[in-house]
Amino acid sequence: MWNAILQRFQGVSAALQAVELDLCNAVDLVRSLREYVAGLRDQFDNFETAAKNMSPTEQTLNEREKERARLMIHLSLSASCQAIVASVHQSLSV
Repeated sequence: MWNAILQRFQGVSAALQAVELDLCNAVDLVRSLREYVAGLRDQFDNFETAAKNMSPTEQTLNEREKERARLMIHLSLSASCQAIVASVHQSLSV
């Protein structure tokens, strides 16, 4: 994604630094780069979708959070159950 954009800028930059560059070509290069960037703005949704595909999705993160919450509830219930069993055991042994 970024590679194509940076290569385009690098190409225009190199062409603008050429010793034998005339003004008409320089204007055309800058205009072309400006139109390229404007076209990229129109493709924002495509870039956003590609970025989401490259990174963990919100659903995956939510599933991890839910699993973590389930584990915490399980551990909490486990501790509560152990306390109840100990209490019942103590009351029965008296």
